[in-house]
Amino acid sequence: MYLCKVPIRRNNGLVPQFKSETNSFFITLWNLNYPATKDVTKDVTKDVTKEQKQVILLIKENPIITTNQIANQLNLSQRQILRHIKELTTLGIIKREGGRKTGFWVIK
Repeated sequence: MYLCKVPIRRNNGLVPQFKSETNSFFITLWNLNYPATKDVTKDVTKDVTKEQKQVILLIKENPIITTNQIANQLNLSQRQILRHIKELTTLGIIKREGGRKTGFWVIK
């Protein structure tokens, strides 16, 4: 058995991972060209407008809230609320569960 004594370069705590099983041996080498961790919430809030943040807060408070109720509370038209909700669902921030009448909002 040959043991290599070359020091492992530690970059952001990413070191190769070694795993052995009965008939195989695995080495995981991390791509150091990209950041190791990424704060997804910062990226999501960059794309979210002030009105959309308010919509999210109202949905957090009351998951069964209607678009009419959101529009009345934010003093916006229902069409604006529908546009904000469509963008939030496209971004994957909120999701509608159930039907139109008995459904509720889920914040992911």
